[in-house]
Amino acid sequence: MKTEQALAMIKNGESLKGVVLEDLDAVQVSARDALSLARSGIVIPEQNVFYDDADIAYDEEIDEVEWSNENLNLSWEEKAKLFSQNKYKPITLEITTNDLEVDTWLRENQERLSEVIKPIVKSLFEAEKMIKVK
Repeated sequence: MKTEQALAMIKNGESLKGVVLEDLDAVQVSARDALSLARSGIVIPEQNVFYDDADIAYDEEIDEVEWSNENLNLSWEEKAKLFSQNKYKPITLEITTNDLEVDTWLRENQERLSEVIKPIVKSLFEAEKMIKVK
């Protein structure tokens, strides 16, 4: 079957199961058509795929980004830290002590308390992991 016929079948929602393209080596296929064929199980060799800049849609989210090499020379630890800072969202805990004075202090010192509790929570987590391993 010719490539154009296969593309027409895809547009009509037909399956290409068992189809073999006879002009695969001789025809140039647009990137969009190559993706459609690939989704249907026919892979077009890279040298037969052509790209036309006019077919590429403008995407403000990508096209307006100012790319930088700023983080290329980071160590793996620095990259992991940067990744974790961007990935994780804060966890909120509700704590009450049934003591109005202590609860008021907790509310007034949430930010400071959060910084104090972080290393404690990490230590508890690591200790529990070690206990489970044994």
